[in-house]
Amino acid sequence: MDVDHLDDDAVIKAKAEARRKTRKRLVRSIWILVILNMILVTIVEPLIPAFYGMNGGYQALYIFSMYGVPIWIILPIALFSLILSPVVSKRYATFKQRFSAVFRILFLTANSLWFFSLVVLTLSSISGESPFKKQRYDELISESGSVKDLKTGTFYDDYGTFIRTENEQLNIPNSTQDTIRYNLSWNSSTEYVLDAQEEQPGGMNKLVVKITENTEEYYVCWVKMGEYAQEYKIYKAK
Repeated sequence: MDVDHLDDDAVIKAKAEARRKTRKRLVRSIWILVILNMILVTIVEPLIPAFYGMNGGYQALYIFSMYGVPIWIILPIALFSLILSPVVSKRYATFKQRFSAVFRILFLTANSLWFFSLVVLTLSSISGESPFKKQRYDELISESGSVKDLKTGTFYDDYGTFIRTENEQLNIPNSTQDTIRYNLSWNSSTEYVLDAQEEQPGGMNKLVVKITENTEEYYVCWVKMGEYAQEYKIYKAK
């Protein structure tokens, strides 16, 4: 029996097992950081106002895809992994193994930096000095002048055209998306409600809108998103 050969096999197996355990620890660390980052994001709230108008399922998906495992980080990391893979240690037999090893390390590094940034921002938010200011809907001041010219008519912004009648509004996007039909009702002279006639993405089927400024060329309104509001500048068609 070749004892040396058996010793070599044992060493190879031991190294392979060590790499497997290291890889497992890295993956576990990545997922722990992903979960912690998602929790911290809900505390810091560096989120667009529209987030607060989504239903729970879409909110979870948004946080996961934008802050948990964000595509805007994954793509650059994958590119750097392709560049660095050829110079990685030869202990990885194939290019795929090298790429995976580099990708895991870079992704863990990026998530660690993001985690420490969120910790700092969380401490800042707790102290009442959050850098992410949002407009609360209940603090808005309505337009004090007349808004009769906004009750019906054709309006537009950079994203589409809005045709408003006494009890209906059509949102016609500039893109290839379908026209959205809303039932229209007025809560007051400066606040109206749009109820979508069909189910909308994100569960945003009901929009409450408050008008805060009205000029000859445009008006400014805010759409209620949970307790916050998103601002829009809408122009009047000539």
